[in-house]
Amino acid sequence: MGYAHIPVRHLTDDRTELDTRIEAAKAQGWRGWVDTIPVSSQVYELAMGVRKAYPFVKFYVSDKCRWHSAIGDMQYASEIYAAIDTCPYVLAKIGYGNYSVRDNVRGTATFMVRARGIENEKYDSGRPQYHMRITTNLKVAIKNTLANLLPYDMREVADCEYEGYRSKSQHVGASKAAKLPALLGSISHSVLLNEIRALTAMGVAFNTPEFRSVAQSCDDAAKLANEERSKRIDVVLMHFVTRTHGIVAECIGMQNIRAYHTFRPELLETYPLDGVPQALQDKVAVLQTLTPGDHVDGVGMKVEEMLYWVEK
Repeated sequence: MGYAHIPVRHLTDDRTELDTRIEAAKAQGWRGWVDTIPVSSQVYELAMGVRKAYPFVKFYVSDKCRWHSAIGDMQYASEIYAAIDTCPYVLAKIGYGNYSVRDNVRGTATFMVRARGIENEKYDSGRPQYHMRITTNLKVAIKNTLANLLPYDMREVADCEYEGYRSKSQHVGASKAAKLPALLGSISHSVLLNEIRALTAMGVAFNTPEFRSVAQSCDDAAKLANEERSKRIDVVLMHFVTRTHGIVAECIGMQNIRAYHTFRPELLETYPLDGVPQALQDKVAVLQTLTPGDHVDGVGMKVEEMLYWVEK
């Protein structure tokens, strides 16, 4: 099992079921809460210890976290995610429970932090525990968590987001390239036969409006298909982040994305907000009006607020 990079935006997309759990916990008077999440007392202590040293950390939950039943239909979380506003990806998962390699064995309950930077050689790399630090000591657990709350750099963000944007671009190219076959496929056999007979007999114009219309569009469709097959798309992933001296744009680019399945980055560049090249500013202005995940051919895609793929 490899490490799953989780965008924070995915934890806030569809919360219907989670909100039902949370409302049930409120109704039952659950006492342990971390950022509106009902949690076990041990997770509460761990989260508060982390926040005391790192006040900017925020906590989230999903149905992929462990939940436990309490009174009636009430549930509380024994795992939560840690993130910060300036990073679009979850930094770590923390929890308290049984993290034995064998799930059916009731082992000692332990504190846990799972993060991409952890490589626990006690376990096989295919197991979830490979990316965990596990301990029964609360202070050690807090220390382990703080050591692994490492924000993603722009190369990591671009690598995680690359396939999603590449598939959007590929889809646009495939849609354009499909126009010519669609045009040709719209001609019925009887219409085609009539035209062939007319051409044979007269050697001049096409008889049917349908055939004339298709014939007039074929050259343009063929040209478009050829252009899309050879089209080069260069992109920049732009992340607008608030730093101590103001908002900056962190940018990392890649050339010819349709030619490569994996991300091949250029050098990272950072601009002050008023130093972003005008051509990029103009395209970001368009993308800001979109819904996250929307793509505009020739402009780019809005990944989320403050994070954009921009076509050069």
